[in-house]
Amino acid sequence: MRNSFNIASFSELVQETKEDPEKAQFYYGARARYLPHRGVRVFATPALLGGVKSARRFGFDVAEPAAHRLSDEPTPMEMALTGIASCSVKSTIAGGSSRNVNFDALAMTISAQLVPGGDEQLGAAKVAELSCELTAQTDTAGTVLAEIAAQVAERSPNHRTATDKTETRFLLGGRPVPLPSDDTPAPDTGGSRSVARHVTWLSGAQLESRDASGKGGVLRVDQPKQLAGVDWGPNPQEYLVMAAAADIAQLAGRAQQLRTGESGEWVVEATGHLDIRGLMNVDPTAPIGLQTVIFTLRAPDGMRSADAVADVCRAAAASAVVDLIARPHPAAVHVG
Repeated sequence: MRNSFNIASFSELVQETKEDPEKAQFYYGARARYLPHRGVRVFATPALLGGVKSARRFGFDVAEPAAHRLSDEPTPMEMALTGIASCSVKSTIAGGSSRNVNFDALAMTISAQLVPGGDEQLGAAKVAELSCELTAQTDTAGTVLAEIAAQVAERSPNHRTATDKTETRFLLGGRPVPLPSDDTPAPDTGGSRSVARHVTWLSGAQLESRDASGKGGVLRVDQPKQLAGVDWGPNPQEYLVMAAAADIAQLAGRAQQLRTGESGEWVVEATGHLDIRGLMNVDPTAPIGLQTVIFTLRAPDGMRSADAVADVCRAAAASAVVDLIARPHPAAVHVG
């Protein structure tokens, strides 16, 4: 045990995945519901961890972009950045502990520079730049920390989900929604804005995420009990899929509102598959980041199929969280 991180348990998990690759297959899910005049509420659905169900349920009311925000309501992008940074901090703890590094304190500030997308009415945005700065209090030499940071950039699953190209699929009524491929970089235009989170390690698998300015509510991060956590909060992958589901639900409802003058109930489920053999370097051919992220949508009752498809396509094209996941965003992990 080092930094309250159970090294023996981690080593045992590595051995299990070597012997049985199915135990390395982790599936995370989220369900978001948009209601007119009430906005979006999103939940983490039970995860499947190597064939074992993790029956946890965490829910969040999601902030409306143009509304007066309550202090404890995160935006989808804030949840997504929390997922990426907390995964990197956890990877730093694991990597440092394996090299006998003792941390007195550890944190990461992550920021995304957003620029307007093509659909101004819907508030479309793309991620123009992503930056990650790690700060640590430790007696370990700076060169060792730099090596650990480089390893985190290579092996942290959510970081790699953001820096690599990740496939996304959309299903509506059980049928695929054809979306045009968009690998174009974010436009170099004015009107950019920054979203930043400061994620602090507390102990073991427990972390806290705050707005980088120190204002607003706190998002708690933890692992399930099967992975040495205490179910104190969602884990990093759950934050990422919750952010994705919430953003699409919110944007689909707004797209319908803009098209017809009113909106109905939209339900979005997002799932992500992680093969942890990539994270643990058990299999060099295993992908490290989330594999295909699948969105399954249910449109309001009575809506014409063609109209529902149009709203889904518009929401997907406008989503900054989908852009963060689907398009590669080069970002090193710097030590501050």
